[in-house]
Amino acid sequence: MIKINKSFNIIKDALTYPLFNWKKMLVLSVLNLVITLIAISPELNGNGNLILSLITLIVGFILSFLIVGFHVNMIAHTVHGYDKAPNFNCVKDFQNGVGFVLLSFLYCLIPIVIIVIVAFVTGLLDHILQIGSFIMKNTIVLVNTSLLPDELIANTISRLGITALVSFIVILFTLSLFYIGLARFASMDNIIKGVDLGTIINTIDGIGIKLYLIWFIMVLIILLLLIFINFYLFRFSFLGGLIAILLIVPYMVMFLSRSIGLIYMEA
Repeated sequence: MIKINKSFNIIKDALTYPLFNWKKMLVLSVLNLVITLIAISPELNGNGNLILSLITLIVGFILSFLIVGFHVNMIAHTVHGYDKAPNFNCVKDFQNGVGFVLLSFLYCLIPIVIIVIVAFVTGLLDHILQIGSFIMKNTIVLVNTSLLPDELIANTISRLGITALVSFIVILFTLSLFYIGLARFASMDNIIKGVDLGTIINTIDGIGIKLYLIWFIMVLIILLLLIFINFYLFRFSFLGGLIAILLIVPYMVMFLSRSIGLIYMEA
């Protein structure tokens, strides 16, 4: 019960954090809007000047790095005991953004390698190659997939199911490590600290596996709910998409930053 109450307190604090720091959320909203406008601009859709397209792309990347870098800075600010969101610092936020991307890439390697190994062991890769070979020899299959051998399809689906299940578990486990690794990188300003898996596991043990698991599940539920709302709004008018860009996405970033920082402080 104590673990659940602690998790609820962390989540409650994180949910209200963007509201108490609405000015910083407003800045994030503007940056997110600019990035969205850049993404849909004619320059990036092959309808503009090449040089202007390149400039637009670079500006979009820089702004993206600033947003994820501010995400890192909010985690660090929380870990260091501050309740207010930090001020924007273009240079520092950009550096943190580069570190975040690099750290994310390193953690992505873990599930990719494991998933490829599992696909190889289960025979999924072999069956995919068999399907590809069959199609190359019988191109009519591209028009009528029912011509594929039933046994080959059944075996491929069963192996795909096993690989998908293992992949899901591996991705969740890696994500749980990544959150603590991100907090260590943010608080110590050292990317090496963010990939020290032995210390990260010890940190989770220090937090308490039960507390961390409850927190992790609650965070995932809230993030999935916000993502669902985001996609739901985009299905409707321009106004719905605008609300998603200006409110939901910045809110989600600030909520997650605060929540990661607070759970890390429990170690």
